[in-house]
Amino acid sequence: MKIMIARRLDFKSARLEPVGTLMLNQMLWNTLQASWLLVCLVLMLMTSFIESMSIGQERFEDVSFPEMNIVLNKTVTCGENKPSRFIAPTFTCNDVRVDGHRLAYGYYSGWVVGKDERRCQETSGVHEFGQLCSYLLQSIGKGRLGLRAVYVPKSTCSYLNETRKLLKKVGDNKFEWIDFGSGWGWTDTIQCMTAS
Repeated sequence: MKIMIARRLDFKSARLEPVGTLMLNQMLWNTLQASWLLVCLVLMLMTSFIESMSIGQERFEDVSFPEMNIVLNKTVTCGENKPSRFIAPTFTCNDVRVDGHRLAYGYYSGWVVGKDERRCQETSGVHEFGQLCSYLLQSIGKGRLGLRAVYVPKSTCSYLNETRKLLKKVGDNKFEWIDFGSGWGWTDTIQCMTAS
């Protein structure tokens, strides 16, 4: 079907030239491209949905670390844990203490939201919780599983009037416990999710 649009009048033949054909073809081509993009988008969403349904269906209840663990010649104790569910095997240390002391906790300098959190910057965000998880997993013979993620579900910026401990990197692959005086911020629970 040709659409006749007058572009110019040809006085010799007194007829109109079909210039609308090009416009109609362009409109059809644009519609076809848009339809193809829509089909691709729907297929991608369906694929993503199907993968999310089939991957990660299995959930794992976390396991408490033993009550006493040795990490860098210090005793790391863990208390009772109320189990949760995770997408990979996870080990939890609730009420974590190092030689009876809480772990120091704080934000990176300048990374605070409210004025109450400003005082919680003594550690400058240097905690090495990932390394602590690796050491704890090694202490129970699970280090070969690797570490996927570390969760710190229970930390506070409240004041603690006692010595706190901090695991600090002091060189290439070298870590040590340092005493951190009383102050703002401490950790109660860490969770170590394994890679397999």
